[in-house]
Amino acid sequence: MLHHLTAHNQALLTGRSFFPKLISAPFSTGLHEALAFAIVACLIAGAASLMRGGQYHAETEEEHPTSSHSRATCGDSPRREHARVND
Repeated sequence: MLHHLTAHNQALLTGRSFFPKLISAPFSTGLHEALAFAIVACLIAGAASLMRGGQYHAETEEEHPTSSHSRATCGDSPRREHARVND
């Protein structure tokens, strides 16, 4: 297809400046939109975190005892159970 163009147009299309100039505006627009979305998502997450309340405290086994069978079905390894008992 390039052989149908003049030598000047062939050099223009295959040179180092045509393609970067062609995509720079759409790329810049897309980058700004992606970063704006990320900022808005972070602000929403921060607001949701602030509205959630105080600091989260995990429940201990003494508060809600479970049988050894139910712990085993949760995927806990014996090593992790042992670490919890010693805490």
